[in-house]
Amino acid sequence: MKKTLAMILALILCLGLLAGCTKQESGNEGKSDEGKNTEALTELTLPLTTEKAELSVWLAYSGTVMADVNEIAGIKKAEELTGVHINWIPVEQ
Repeated sequence: MKKTLAMILALILCLGLLAGCTKQESGNEGKSDEGKNTEALTELTLPLTTEKAELSVWLAYSGTVMADVNEIAGIKKAEELTGVHINWIPVEQ
């Protein structure tokens, strides 16, 4: 159960990296914002991409909970919602 939860949290972190966000650099006081994208991310729209995308991720996984990580219902749903397929590369601990 702990490993499944850890994998789901890792997936959420990976998806957060894909979402990205904008941040204004410090030290720009008094400088013009002309030509810069200052619009902040206010909403995440799914799917993340209209084209199929793939991401490869190494995962410390022994296969004791489930033989194939792609068979976990939460991962299937996340891939369906985001349009991003994750190629899990299991690495034994």
